[in-house]
Amino acid sequence: MASVEIIDAGQHAPTDLTLASAGIAEDSSAGTLVGLLSATDPDAGSSFLYVLVAGSGGNDVDNGLVEIIGNQLKVKAGALINFEANPFLNFNIQVTDNGSPALSFVKAVTVSVLNANEAPTGISIFIAAILENSAGGTVISSLSASDPDAGSLFSYALVPGSGGSDADNSLVEIVGSQLKIKAGALIDYETNPFLNLNIQVTDNGTSALSFTKAVTVNVLNINENPIDLAASSMRWWLGLMAMMPTMV
Repeated sequence: MASVEIIDAGQHAPTDLTLASAGIAEDSSAGTLVGLLSATDPDAGSSFLYVLVAGSGGNDVDNGLVEIIGNQLKVKAGALINFEANPFLNFNIQVTDNGSPALSFVKAVTVSVLNANEAPTGISIFIAAILENSAGGTVISSLSASDPDAGSLFSYALVPGSGGSDADNSLVEIVGSQLKIKAGALIDYETNPFLNLNIQVTDNGTSALSFTKAVTVNVLNINENPIDLAASSMRWWLGLMAMMPTMV
């Protein structure tokens, strides 16, 4: 019986490239694994070299954020992975086999950036002033916060500070997002023209994060009734006369 030998007509190029990745968390540090690369090739036993290459139409726009080591795609040193600015990373990758001659295949791949909770970055006070002698419950101002994460909700609290930044915390209270005069507090321009408060804002992330800021509220002077010097002098004189011995 005659046998038939099938001879390979030549070297074949890889036919596909796969990036196995569950996404990359924003703010990931350099060296963090983005995913593992593999290739499909008709030639059994082929080994592969992977490189980032120029593409077109923006499919290589994020090549500069990563590097390839072996078959590992990793975050590059100095790269900023930011969900709010860039929720998807686009790479253009070439795989080359070890045949003779070596042949290549290029594919654009996309990786999702996973949102992570980030701390608030600022506290704003709408009106940083209050009239002296204001009664308990008087609203000084509304508070607001800045946060990289859109849609975050916030809670505010007065917290201990340093260097006198919290000196007047006891004169006020925070109700929701409103800064108010506390019941029984004396707001007096002549003795204390500035209120020094230390305020902390905390977001509603799964792992809640906070930001603290020292703020100053101006106490506004108002015209107060003058002291009746004549009446005071008369009371002093009558008191003095009462202490003198009676003359006969």
